[in-house]
Amino acid sequence: MVNGDKQKIFDFVRKEGPVLPVHISKQIGSNILFAGALMSELVANKKIFLTTVKRGSSPFYYAPGQESKLQSLENCLFGREKDAYNLIKENKIVRDKTAEPWQRVALRAIKDFAHPIQVKLGGDTEVFWKWYLLSNEQVKPYLMNLMKVKQEKLKEKIEPVKKIEVAPEEALKEEKVEKPKKVQQDTSKFLEELKGYLSGKSIHLIASEIIRKGREINLIVGVPSNAGILKYYVKAKNKKTINDADLSLALSEGQQRKLPVLFLTKGKLTKKAEKHMETNMGGQIVFRQIR
Repeated sequence: MVNGDKQKIFDFVRKEGPVLPVHISKQIGSNILFAGALMSELVANKKIFLTTVKRGSSPFYYAPGQESKLQSLENCLFGREKDAYNLIKENKIVRDKTAEPWQRVALRAIKDFAHPIQVKLGGDTEVFWKWYLLSNEQVKPYLMNLMKVKQEKLKEKIEPVKKIEVAPEEALKEEKVEKPKKVQQDTSKFLEELKGYLSGKSIHLIASEIIRKGREINLIVGVPSNAGILKYYVKAKNKKTINDADLSLALSEGQQRKLPVLFLTKGKLTKKAEKHMETNMGGQIVFRQIR
């Protein structure tokens, strides 16, 4: 079942990519949590890739060989990022040292389209930005033109900038789930209700952090699935109404931790928050009421 769904996802992305996660979950007829776990595994194994550019808060998935199709996503860029996209696409290479401050910031933000390279010129090493579809060998003529030096005098060595990559969280084996540990004691009724809800869903509490006693708690939990025990970030808020800002903050915190997000509350979503979650979050956050 799991392998079959992963193959369906891979085939769909290879045929239709770049695609949004909500379209992938619909394709396999599953909820976004389960589909997200399978997509994360495919990304970790480099079967498919994830974009930095987003529609709303949703990234796109694409398959190897579909890199040129990412240009169709330029309409998801705005302001300075769109200007930087046009700059690198037109010039093919930009020298970081001579770029304007806003250009340096924007080029670092559009990682799908601007790739950093280190160029050794004499005894110095400088950072340049290249159009993402160019190989390092194809960059050399642009470098020579930019630096206005003769080919025989250019003795640069181009190396990819080293990156620190954080692999998506792997499925946790059930026997390795850690015992619950708290950062701070909280004997509030809200925490007990949370524990009861999680226990009723067979969800393992791994860690909890009290943000505001009786009002707001952050948790890391293990959710059972067909793929094993999966790790999730939980934002729990004890308030009557949840707005779009609450959802955006929870999603941002989950993305920082590289975990899917589950939002738990006793309250209800505002109409604006419902629309925001549906149109801008692409199934990246799951909202549940504690009853």
